[in-house]
Amino acid sequence: MNKFLRILPVLLLACGWLDVAFAHDHEGLPPKDSPLQLDYGNGLHYLDVGDVYEREVRPASFKIVNVGQEPQTVISVVPTCDCTRMVTKVDNAVIPPGESLTVEFEVLAAEMMTKLFARYFIVRSLNSPSFRAQYAGQLKEVAEVLPERNVDLPMQKTPTASWEVLFELKKSPELEKVVLGPPPENPYFAFDFQDLGEGNYTLKVTPKADLPYSRKFSQEIQVPVLEPAVAVCILLTITIPVAEQVVFTPDKWTIARSALEAAGSLTARFAYGVVPGLQEDERISAKDMMHPRRTRQKNAVPLKFVREHHDWDDLFAHLEFRVPEGVKLEKLRHPTGIELQITVTPESFTETKQLVVTPFRGANDCEPITIEVVEE
Repeated sequence: MNKFLRILPVLLLACGWLDVAFAHDHEGLPPKDSPLQLDYGNGLHYLDVGDVYEREVRPASFKIVNVGQEPQTVISVVPTCDCTRMVTKVDNAVIPPGESLTVEFEVLAAEMMTKLFARYFIVRSLNSPSFRAQYAGQLKEVAEVLPERNVDLPMQKTPTASWEVLFELKKSPELEKVVLGPPPENPYFAFDFQDLGEGNYTLKVTPKADLPYSRKFSQEIQVPVLEPAVAVCILLTITIPVAEQVVFTPDKWTIARSALEAAGSLTARFAYGVVPGLQEDERISAKDMMHPRRTRQKNAVPLKFVREHHDWDDLFAHLEFRVPEGVKLEKLRHPTGIELQITVTPESFTETKQLVVTPFRGANDCEPITIEVVEE
């Protein structure tokens, strides 16, 4: 094993990387006169788990040996990070003289944040001082990924927009052989996986179905690792914001029943984007632009952003509405906006005082418009 790994825990401890818990508990290695000692099976003062590959779950174990003349009780063995998962549950385990307790655990490579790592456990016993057990190793990438593992695409104006992402996956120079397999089926992405030989691969990702309307739509792609067998997969992530959530302004219309009955019917206008007569986007100040009553967009997004991130023909064609019985709705197209004209009558509120008009695209609901009648 690499000689550097043999001194790794000492170096990390010297750098303060292992001292977080000990700042309060002050556990160290078991004293020489302690009846409980550690056996890592390698003659070292820590367990060397070797090269651990990305996303691997590596089983490992060490022994707590009773070298005293009396039975010893180990109250608990507790890991100090999420990258260690206990297999052996230690709860007041009694170790007779001359015998040992095997503690099995798993190293979770997916939770490791550094290539060189050292982690430890706190061992507490009934009649002896608490001490620590530790392990160390090296995290290795199976393949180098270009351009990056996480790819953020720009805003797509429609769910059917064309795009393409090309990943290059090259065998890590540290490994003699790496064999990758094609990703499993994905409901949204089509894959063109090419083996170029000598540990070089390409993965082209393109859309095969309409994406959901979401500014945070993200999909993980798992590329199986066939060799080395201990490596599980390479994880890639593509994030694709699709269009904008539609929020009409105003989002609430309150009507006095007496005024509605006197008029017989009332019509109100609602806007998304730029609608002449309802918004004067080019002349309002930056402060007014962010005012929710003027630009009532999701997360107070300015109208300029909304105009530029929509295919307005596609939006107008596919934006539909659930309209309550007794309510009339007319949808009007503007160059960079959509106007709704909603008409209600006293009969619209025969069974309720509140009505909800809900815009939707496909399976995605947008922010509703609430219409309420109040008594005076």
